[in-house]
Amino acid sequence: LMQIQYDGNFPIGYWQSSGRRDLYKAKIRRVSFVYDTYEAALGTKKNYMIGGSDILQYIENGWCEYDFNKGPESFKILDFKKCPVISVSEQVYSEEHGVYNLTADIVYYRYKGMNKMPTYILGTTSIGKDLVKLSFVSLRTSLLIAIISSAICLAFGLVWGSISGYFGGNVDLAMERFCEILSGVPFIVVMTLTILLLGNNIVTFALALCLTGWLGVAGRTRTQFYRFKGREYILASRTLGSSDARLIFRHILPNALGTIVTGSVLMIPGVIFSESTLAYLNLGLQGVESFGVLLSSNQKYLETDPMLIVFPAIIISLLMISFNLFGNGLRDALNPSLKGSE
Repeated sequence: LMQIQYDGNFPIGYWQSSGRRDLYKAKIRRVSFVYDTYEAALGTKKNYMIGGSDILQYIENGWCEYDFNKGPESFKILDFKKCPVISVSEQVYSEEHGVYNLTADIVYYRYKGMNKMPTYILGTTSIGKDLVKLSFVSLRTSLLIAIISSAICLAFGLVWGSISGYFGGNVDLAMERFCEILSGVPFIVVMTLTILLLGNNIVTFALALCLTGWLGVAGRTRTQFYRFKGREYILASRTLGSSDARLIFRHILPNALGTIVTGSVLMIPGVIFSESTLAYLNLGLQGVESFGVLLSSNQKYLETDPMLIVFPAIIISLLMISFNLFGNGLRDALNPSLKGSE
């Protein structure tokens, strides 16, 4: 904030042709002040328009008195700690709608139903949203997408990898070549084309993740089938007349499931990481609060307000550790022989 005083006497030829202009004999005063953003957003607001129904509610609550026949001069506060209205300056009656509108000075946080000025543990975003609440609301959306897409990828990948690993030969060769072609397409290209064709929404985003997300599950499943399909108990079961479907889903897959699930559970935080990465490329979800959108919108405040990034980063790190431990627990439950292994 500067106040400049000019005495009206500039010498002829003072302005130079270099493009730089200086003010001659200027007096500059610098001042410092604190701008309370909470007070500006939720504190006292002057000349705020409220409805007559609001005043009637406050009268019913016993917070104030007001007579619509007499106008603003009849306003009186009865409870200074609860009444949102400080004073009324104007009253207007709308004949079209049959209601009163009042211009008043109000305490905005009381007007919004809060008993005191709110405080936030980790502050707010640039638009005033509580960072803690927004982080978990965003995480809910991201987890929903991650769990749905991971479940679809797991189901399809198990079937594809089982068939490829069990039958082998030309069947395995053809299926693996298809997987190699599909995996050679960059994920960003797949996501961009899907969004351009179907729009940017949760369903489209989950679909794009599923188009190539099952390849990892299929590869792990195929490896496990090659590991178990030559075991003696499989040969014995085949000799006794077991069908291919029974051998796959009754004998081989349950033994291979522990290792597969351990890696597949980590797909959930992986999807959240992918969504966060895409948000930085402006391919994030539109109109939806998600973890990627939160990080993308706050990354420009990293130098001035690092908690806007640090706190969500801590959450996603804890999420990764939690799903890792959960995957190890599932592996031990599904196959106790692997307990304690990496």
